[in-house]
Parts: sequence; structure tokens; C-alpha cells
Amino acid sequence: MKTKPIIYIQTADLWESLVTMKQQQEQQEQQRNYNGEVKGKPGESITIGEALQAAAMNIGDEPIDDNDARAVGSAENRATGFPAPEKGGLAATAQAAAELNPRVDAVAKTTISNLLMGALVDLPADKGVTRKDADKIMEAEKRGSSAGHPRPGGIGEAMEAAAKLNEQA
Repeated sequence: MKTKPIIYIQTADLWESLVTMKQQQEQQEQQRNYNGEVKGKPGESITIGEALQAAAMNIGDEPIDDNDARAVGSAENRATGFPAPEKGGLAATAQAAAELNPRVDAVAKTTISNLLMGALVDLPADKGVTRKDADKIMEAEKRGSSAGHPRPGGIGEAMEAAAKLNEQA
């Protein structure tokens, strides 16, 4: 029973990170409008890359494991529309880290933040998170877990939170 409050806290932190990112987007859009620059799309949605970065902020110190690698692979696939991971891309790097992490000491492990803090730059394409995207990414994360559960506050939950925010916009 003690884990439920932790999950709630992690989910609340994740939600807060995504809301903060959304508010920053809106402030930047207002500033662009004030400066006379070209206006961005009104109600711009939270992208897959932004949701990956929110997950990195939420659970960034955790080493990447197989469920994270699968979620990143699914996220990259949904963002780019490419059927296979890009050579040297986020998904390939996540898979390599998931395979290497069990064999190295704690200091040498690749963490989620090591990989995902630059997701906006590292993804060759990006798009707003939809409910279908979130469901597919969550399914991939569950498949990678030996227990069949996603990591609390992880990539799948970040995508679900982003999809909910996008639906409300």
C-alpha cells in the first residue's frame, strides 16, 4: 500500500512537468506575437518529444531497461512514422543501453535523462501525442516489463498525461 502514494506523486509530478511545458509554449507564442513574428498554431499540442523529456525530468536518474527501450522505440516510431528504428537514433541507443546496463556498475549505467533530455533535438520528426499514440507506447512499455506493468511515472504515463492535456486543448 505504501507504493500507491509514490505512484501518485510521480504521476502528479509528471502532470506538473507537462503542464509547465504547455504554459511555457503558450508564453513563447505570446512573446512571438508581441514581437511581431509569425504566430504559431493556436492550441499547439504537446509533442512526443516533449513528453519524452517530461519523463526524463520525472524519472531521469533511473537506468534504462528493456521496458524503457521498447517505449522509446515505439515513441520514435509514432513520432517519425518510420517502421524501423533509425540507425543511431533514440530507439537504437535505448536498446543498446538496455542491453549494456545490466553488465556495468551503477556509475556507468545510461540513465533515462542521459538519453531523453535532448529528445526534441534527437527525434528526426515529431508530432502531437494522441490517445492512440499513448496507448501504443504504453503497450510497448508493458511488453518490455517482466511483470507486464509500465514503470510508474515513466514514458507510458508521460504519453498518457500528454494525450489527456492535448484532448483538453
